[in-house]
Amino acid sequence: EKIIDEEIKIMIQVNGKVRSEINVPIDIPEKKIKEMVQQDSNVIPWIINKEIKRIIYIPGRVINIVV
Repeated sequence: EKIIDEEIKIMIQVNGKVRSEINVPIDIPEKKIKEMVQQDSNVIPWIINKEIKRIIYIPGRVINIVV
């Protein structure tokens, strides 16, 4: 019986700089991760009142918000 990681850690970047990280279930949809990231208390100060141009998600690794 193998032990499977139920959660993965995803680094959250804003304009290429790491601002936070979240643990998410391994099977979570990309859309849900994007919603969670934008509500993260460490990320909000970096994106508030700014236009989000792109959100780049590298599955299971990192998500980068470009403002």
